[in-house]
Amino acid sequence: MKQQTGITFDVFVDTKKGKGASQFGFYYPCASVPLALLKNAFYKTEILPTVMPRLYLQQLAMKLPDMKHLKSSSADLRDLFKDSITVKYLAEPLKSVPACEDAAKLRSWMEARDFDVLGIEENGTVCGYVERSHLMPGKCSDYQQIFHPSQLIAASTPLMELLPLLREKPRLFVLESNRINGIVTCGDLQKAPVRMLLFGLVTLLEMNLLRIVRIYFPQDSWQKFLKSDRILVAKHLWELGRSRNEAIDLIDYLQFCDKRELILTSAEIVDRLGLKSKRYGERFLKSAEALRNKLAHAQDLINGSSWPEVIFLAQEIEALLQRCEEIEIATPLD
Repeated sequence: MKQQTGITFDVFVDTKKGKGASQFGFYYPCASVPLALLKNAFYKTEILPTVMPRLYLQQLAMKLPDMKHLKSSSADLRDLFKDSITVKYLAEPLKSVPACEDAAKLRSWMEARDFDVLGIEENGTVCGYVERSHLMPGKCSDYQQIFHPSQLIAASTPLMELLPLLREKPRLFVLESNRINGIVTCGDLQKAPVRMLLFGLVTLLEMNLLRIVRIYFPQDSWQKFLKSDRILVAKHLWELGRSRNEAIDLIDYLQFCDKRELILTSAEIVDRLGLKSKRYGERFLKSAEALRNKLAHAQDLINGSSWPEVIFLAQEIEALLQRCEEIEIATPLD
């Protein structure tokens, strides 16, 4: 075969007989490949070599699910928590007392146990509540507040729907069947179910950032956009993986901060992800990384922050995930 002027040819070796070029093949870059040499190299095998211009192969790779096609999405995560993990697994029982209880004594009792709210019973049914800060001399019924519909949440409500509600209210009372028997507060968001949800969101975000890096920076072109010390860190981790026979692509060893830098390199990516500006994108992705680190090390989620900020960040991460998942193909960066 003669080499055409200005075109570099590659040999694509299909190891699955044409059933999945991008996932089951590998390339031999070359300038010219004698067909006789190919026949000898693959004689008596079922592996069929194909010679194609490299430009075509690059374009083909952009169209096929070559970049670690993700099996999970934000919708999958939402469905998992919708069906399996609900408010029921987060709420605490709502302790209650009869309406005739002495309010001043009850206030002292609540202060000793750090209770802010208690339910009020009438005829064995919780029909209202009192707040510790409101209690003065008299009976509890004098300070009883009725439940407003906006303060109630079903025990079967998915956690994803709980988060925005707790961004606006300090507590919600949990309704199971036709009885109010539980309470959920922002403090309960420190518990394992919420941590699982948040870690799932941040992990999916990082996976999608890597997928987008693969789309926009094919064939290790990303290396020229990172500082040399960051590339050395990735190579060190890659070497460790190879020594354990676990090494995959070098790009798989990039850290969150590396993916952030590469994403922000492209104005097109920033625009498609709705990050408003490079500066905003940097702040937002650093916040997501900080949340990931707190979750990974079982730290206080509101250290240096607040619950409204954490909940808003989680909502923004989910929205960004959905925009990430819309990106399937792009023109590689120069």
